[in-house]
Amino acid sequence: MKMENSEKENVGFCTFNDIECLDMLELFEKMGEFWEEGKQFLFGGEILNYFQDEFSNENMIIVSSIEESVLGSSDLDELYYETLTKLNPNCQKIFWKGLVSNNHGEFIGFFEQIINNNDGKYIIKIKKLLDDHFLSRYMKSRVSDQHIYDMIVDIERKSCIVLKEDEFVILCKYLYFMLNDKASIIIGKVSFNSIQELADYLEKLEKGPFDVFEKFCKLIVSSNGEIKEDIYYWLVSKGYFEKIEEWKIR
Repeated sequence: MKMENSEKENVGFCTFNDIECLDMLELFEKMGEFWEEGKQFLFGGEILNYFQDEFSNENMIIVSSIEESVLGSSDLDELYYETLTKLNPNCQKIFWKGLVSNNHGEFIGFFEQIINNNDGKYIIKIKKLLDDHFLSRYMKSRVSDQHIYDMIVDIERKSCIVLKEDEFVILCKYLYFMLNDKASIIIGKVSFNSIQELADYLEKLEKGPFDVFEKFCKLIVSSNGEIKEDIYYWLVSKGYFEKIEEWKIR
């Protein structure tokens, strides 16, 4: 792997993996895209030889502790991912053993392609990410609701043992809700963007014929009194986990 100093008038310019990087942010992105080469560059300590003067104090602490971290790590890919994330926290691109997507919205779109089109290309891509437990790593710093994070971990675990494609698509639908708190849901033939919209619709139906209201309620709650699974995950993604648990107790 070739790594050259820039000329003095172009501080920060370098060639990484035969690609010209104009600044440190671009370098970090390329290190994510070219995963194995980046691991060698970082874990081998070579990065300090070229960019020591350009690192912030915080980044110097991160990079300087790499050798000790490597000795204590059982998963170098995870350590590399965490280190790149710390070094470049404002990066919109998502990396895991290469470029995953350009931003979070595009990443969510992969799940939409699976749910709406049963797209095999994205099924293979997401299955590999879930097998590597990438999603729980990625969402760990993005989710403030512990219940949502725990569900992501649980679904990810289930996806590793699912054999049927239709079952995997269902799990992807649940993950789509966990990844996107603005996701809508279709119940019957009606689309709802929020809990309030669903509540208003139920209130409207309640004032009409009882059989229509009852029919719609059966689309939400199963015969044993449990909220149907897809609706449950959608409600949790909107922050309603504790209210659902309270409702179960009643």
